[in-house]
Amino acid sequence: MHLRTKFYGLLTAALLLPTLALADTTITGVKKGAFFKITVPTVWNGSLVINNHGFDFNPPAANPGLGSLAPLQLAEGYAVAASSYSNCCWTLFSTKNDINRLIEIFTDNFGAPSDVILHGGSLGGIVTAQGIEKLDVAPVGAYPICGALAGSRSWDGAIDLRLVYDAVCTGVPGGTLPGGATGLPAPGFPPGLTVPQIATAVNTCTGVLTPIAFRTPAQQARLNLLKSVTTLPENFIVTDMVFVTNGLSNLIFAPDKLDGGQGVGNVGVTYNDAGIDASIQRVAYDNQAHKDLEKNYTPKVDV
Repeated sequence: MHLRTKFYGLLTAALLLPTLALADTTITGVKKGAFFKITVPTVWNGSLVINNHGFDFNPPAANPGLGSLAPLQLAEGYAVAASSYSNCCWTLFSTKNDINRLIEIFTDNFGAPSDVILHGGSLGGIVTAQGIEKLDVAPVGAYPICGALAGSRSWDGAIDLRLVYDAVCTGVPGGTLPGGATGLPAPGFPPGLTVPQIATAVNTCTGVLTPIAFRTPAQQARLNLLKSVTTLPENFIVTDMVFVTNGLSNLIFAPDKLDGGQGVGNVGVTYNDAGIDASIQRVAYDNQAHKDLEKNYTPKVDV
């Protein structure tokens, strides 16, 4: 090689070194059924952000997302980590241990963070709240977005919607759903009915997915009643019916959750319609299952 060519080659390599050195470090893996992903920027400020994902019917899977804010967080020097959690759906029975293990994995590989910040939306918001109160390492901050911060009390609304729907749609051919107060008789995995199956039944009863001009008067009347009693907007009804059918079934029957216990009920609830009050199924919760659900998890502002 000519001396000048050799010199330029060395110079080019030297100029590339800073670019290579700035690459983030990412590790992935699985521990006790929960997959994890951790990314640490080369210029790390010592803080760790944990992104908690939302409600998901799918089983835990590799490479959980770090969240839409991760590029900004990494650019500002924060390490970012996420857990898939070790079960699906209402994950609060396992998430405290899942996040504790995630911090342990981070510490084993990168050293203890100077502080921990929790972040998450929807179900990730209540996982964040649980972490504030229950983690072994006390977070210095949290950023829940549209969090399900009522926690296990959310299931009170779920059983109300499911039983109101049954009261409204009973006897409508093709409009009924199996299961009632337990969501479904058994969960399956992924749990329950398909989204199209549930959507078809709900639309048959209420016409909610049908243009207004093509709904029957009976469908419109049933839809109006369902909206009046539950106060749900039309664009949430099918989504929430999937949640209260498949999600409630998984909550009650999954062995890592209530394992067959009826954790929610509606005895003594007054609905804002005399016909619904008279006809709706009344279900009492089992005391132990109710306590287990409250423990996993309803915020107590215990910090």
